[in-house]
Amino acid sequence: MNPHLETRRENSAPKCATCREWDGRDTGKSAATCERHKVVTLDLAVCSAWEQHEVLHGQIIKPDDE
Repeated sequence: MNPHLETRRENSAPKCATCREWDGRDTGKSAATCERHKVVTLDLAVCSAWEQHEVLHGQIIKPDDE
């Protein structure tokens, strides 16, 4: 296996392998079914409908009114 792909598979960047809608997430498969779209995808595929697992918190900084 390509080391670059293995590194990408291990991180938490948005992709099918980290999406809760993807059947292969906890099985180690490289291809599985997306429950949302009912289509088989690869674990490193990136979907525009990807859902993040945790809620990110941040601060809104307003621009200066100068």
